[in-house]
Amino acid sequence: MILILSFLTIFYIFCIFALFRGLMRLKSGNSNQQPTVSIVVAARNESANIIQCLDSLENQDYPAEKLEIIVVDDRSEDDTAAFAKNRAKYNPRLKLIQINELKPDFSPKKWALTQGIQAATGEIILTTDADCRPQPTWISTMVRYFEPEIGLVAGFSPLENLETPQGIGKKLFALDSLSLACVAAGGIGLGVSLTCSGRNLAYRRQVWEEVGGFSKIKKLVSGDDDLLLHLVMLETNWKTNYALNPKTLVYSNPPPTFHAFAMQRIRHASKGKHYTVKHKLILILVYLYNIALFLGGISFLFISMKLWLFWLLSFVIKSLTEFYFLFKGASNFQKKYYMKIFPLAAILHIPYVVIFGLFGTFKNFKWKGQVFQAKTVPN
Repeated sequence: MILILSFLTIFYIFCIFALFRGLMRLKSGNSNQQPTVSIVVAARNESANIIQCLDSLENQDYPAEKLEIIVVDDRSEDDTAAFAKNRAKYNPRLKLIQINELKPDFSPKKWALTQGIQAATGEIILTTDADCRPQPTWISTMVRYFEPEIGLVAGFSPLENLETPQGIGKKLFALDSLSLACVAAGGIGLGVSLTCSGRNLAYRRQVWEEVGGFSKIKKLVSGDDDLLLHLVMLETNWKTNYALNPKTLVYSNPPPTFHAFAMQRIRHASKGKHYTVKHKLILILVYLYNIALFLGGISFLFISMKLWLFWLLSFVIKSLTEFYFLFKGASNFQKKYYMKIFPLAAILHIPYVVIFGLFGTFKNFKWKGQVFQAKTVPN
């Protein structure tokens, strides 16, 4: 038992330090070009958020003549389309596309994004969600990362509402979003396609066309971000980068309830089964390590005090390594205050990985009023 736990601990620590090395390898964007840009927002039942999102997009400091905003209304049952249509009357840069029916064997969001991208005229495609609030410097800073060899740039989308006080739950959500961003950034720095977020993602339209758009992953409900990243890194010669600059942050409202957060995380975890064999092996070993810690925390007390002390040592090493890694990421994004909740998060992280990793593989999830399986289209 000690031998197995030792191996898994060493493997996990190696992964964290590798990601830290990748984080340190990332370079700042130095391009002075100002290409044409199309922002594509797929929205379904977002009448409560779309106005604030459009306010943020219209207040960008990028040249207006080189920017267009495309809202794709995905069968909304509220006033999302009406709000966007009314806004378009006063903003010639804003276009509204309405989808009334699903395309068979095509996940709803990927179909919506496809319609938006095909209607776009920009050289660079930026995607975000209707409940997001990009900073005014988002576009101008993101495009600086598009040096000639770069085809895709990912960014951080904090789950944080700066206008309202954050309780313990919301602080945990925010730290969770930071941890995913650090993993994404570290992976890209290593040249490994791990993950990214469609709430803050940019790529050349040419690159999207080279990989066939979403056609190879169209049946999967999620993955318009990280699975697209995988295709770009595995099937093209384009390089990728991660924007560590805090001027590129795209704030997103944290889930209103734990149930909403759980559905979101199950949806995200459901993509793991479609990763490459190498990625799956890493995920399995990380999952087994967390299972060992989850089961060993209490059971080892009844087996051997020596074994329990070894478990405690493994947990402490794991936590310190994670803190070191996340603190570096938080420093880059000017989010050090996120780390105040880390001690509680370190304890909850083990059951969090075990439970959501399991549910993401087998449990259906609800998203935008529809029930989905982990694989494809709605029931």
